[in-house]
Amino acid sequence: MREILFKAKREDNNKWVYGYYSKTDLGTFINQYRVDYDDECTYCKDYEVIPKTICEYTGLKDKNGAKIFEGDILREYGNEIEDWIVSYEYGSFWGTCDNVSEHLWEISDYEVIGNIFDKEVK
Repeated sequence: MREILFKAKREDNNKWVYGYYSKTDLGTFINQYRVDYDDECTYCKDYEVIPKTICEYTGLKDKNGAKIFEGDILREYGNEIEDWIVSYEYGSFWGTCDNVSEHLWEISDYEVIGNIFDKEVK
């Protein structure tokens, strides 16, 4: 079973925050929740986020161990170097490059180089 995790850009400072997604009448949020068993306490922090930047974790990691999210740009190092954009369609995660979509299965040659919401790409 894959880890359920989201990321989005915060409304207040435009930085990425990771956690659980929630939408209420008050806004759209990423909730960070942590349990510290040593001190027997729980911690929960809600960050209001920009809704269009919400990205779900695919459950996959790139060749360097980085988590792959929707909206990420993956560079494939094969016979040709190609950049793929990750999206969620038809109940699963896909990569699209030059108007060709492929299901994301084997990703050992892929590296996260950026995402569609940030201008800089490695």
